[in-house]
Amino acid sequence: MQPSHTPAATSPPHAEAGRWVNYHGSLDDHWGRYRIASVTDTADELRYELVDEHDYIALNHVRRTSFTLVPDGPPHHVHNLHERLAAVRRAAHLTYGDTLPGLLATSLRRVPEVVAANRHAEAEHYLLSLEATVGCITSEQFQQRAQAVIVTTGDDSWAPWPHEQTTQPAVLGTVVSTGAE
Repeated sequence: MQPSHTPAATSPPHAEAGRWVNYHGSLDDHWGRYRIASVTDTADELRYELVDEHDYIALNHVRRTSFTLVPDGPPHHVHNLHERLAAVRRAAHLTYGDTLPGLLATSLRRVPEVVAANRHAEAEHYLLSLEATVGCITSEQFQQRAQAVIVTTGDDSWAPWPHEQTTQPAVLGTVVSTGAE
């Protein structure tokens, strides 16, 4: 179906139904990955209906500028995973001593689980964050490397975790002890 209006030169290209997208519009609570279910040609622009991984309608009347297409291709590959985790662990022990803060220790254990869950780009971001946190890389290196990571359709990064799956990487930030370590 050809749109009846001519998109502005700055508008992103038309996206067809069935494509996976990352929504980043004004509804912050709904940011994430969806599939285009349908496209409607309105008087002023195309509008999109987005569905979740279970084909439930999640967002209606979405503007094209509110999402980016997830590119096709193989998933990102986390290079030297175990060597990088070992370097983070060594640097963390130099900073914190024999006992690592619970959140840091949990994050180190969970990165391989994130890779195993086909969330390669997400794992790369967590690993880069760990490396920057303990000083293995600079903040400039973190930003440069993180921006180079591309999530493709073959990668489940930042899609909702299955309900029965409870393993999610800890978000780094303030270390809070629950006393359960």
